[in-house]
Amino acid sequence: MNVRFDTFFSYGFRPFFLMGGLYAVIAVVPWAVKFMPIGDQGLMGLPTPTIEWHAHEMLFGYASAIIAGFFLTAVPSWTKRKPVSGKPLMALALLWALGRLVNWLPDQVPGVVAAIIDSAFVPLLVALVIRALIAGWSKRNLIFLPIFAGLFAANVMVHLDRLGIADGIASQGHRLALDLIVALIIVLGGRVIPAFTTNFLRNHGETVLPHQSDMMTRLAVLSAAAMVIANQVSPDSLLSGTIIALAAIINTIRFAGWRGHRILRFPILWILFLGYGFMILGLAADAMAILGNWLPRTAADHLLTIGGVGCMTLGVMTRAALGHTGRTPHASPAMVVAFIALGIAALLRTFGPVFWPEHYAVTMATVGVMWIAAFSIFSITFWPILTRPRTGQ
Repeated sequence: MNVRFDTFFSYGFRPFFLMGGLYAVIAVVPWAVKFMPIGDQGLMGLPTPTIEWHAHEMLFGYASAIIAGFFLTAVPSWTKRKPVSGKPLMALALLWALGRLVNWLPDQVPGVVAAIIDSAFVPLLVALVIRALIAGWSKRNLIFLPIFAGLFAANVMVHLDRLGIADGIASQGHRLALDLIVALIIVLGGRVIPAFTTNFLRNHGETVLPHQSDMMTRLAVLSAAAMVIANQVSPDSLLSGTIIALAAIINTIRFAGWRGHRILRFPILWILFLGYGFMILGLAADAMAILGNWLPRTAADHLLTIGGVGCMTLGVMTRAALGHTGRTPHASPAMVVAFIALGIAALLRTFGPVFWPEHYAVTMATVGVMWIAAFSIFSITFWPILTRPRTGQ
């Protein structure tokens, strides 16, 4: 369990993937306990988490950590610049951790102080990577700037609601953050999934490779941008439902060209396809919830979060951590169990309350346990990988 801090803070994926994995467990434990017989008593004296707190910590705690780890690792690769490391990386990691602390102790930390600490994370992250992005600028990376700005604005909206300055906008802030994270999956998934699959199929002698037209890529990105705007300007309307339905259709067509059926024996790849597939299914379910009221919108949200965001981030963390530490990108049996558990959790959280409403508490507790198990497996498996030097050093 020894941690070499010079190694740990040598690259952004190391602290943020490990902290994110551990926090995925820590933040969901009190939420799962809430639905157990001891739930009314809280956990170790901590207040019982609210839906608002749970949503905030999953979006701005867990997901933000993985986004940071990804960009701190990807930007140096894109731009051929040195990675953020050492004291600047330590400062960013500390700020993220402080943000989590102030959200766990709302009665001990003044709301304004908590808002400043928690909201400062995204601007500092951008400040650390934007110099390299500009130096190695590519027009296609322009989209990341409004996404980061939107994530910052979404967190500010939540804190303004908590402070009583703008009542009722926390849910809009959470919706904005979720939509922007989905947009990131659409943009980045469209880059990494076909690229990884192409490399894999070529190495196995196949000549029919993944394909997607530039037009479909543009339409997918435009549909994501339109969804973000519609859900803020006219949520739960015919307009937003139609745009989300179009986004689901466009991404289904795009997804179909990636030859996912050729990698089913390789979990390190199919977990990415599973995550993107859940994202599409979540968009379709969201459209059905809005346009036809066929299921609660919260059900669709969890296809997007547990299924889409959860599976994509777990898959990206697994592959990136192995690749960037000199290891073969191969998912261990334990990680396959984690992948499967997370996929089942997404389906159970979405459809369990619809088909078995009388067992709601049991369903929620089971989903929580499966999520905790998946990220516990990741954290235990990757602790030595993320805290020790690259193989061969």
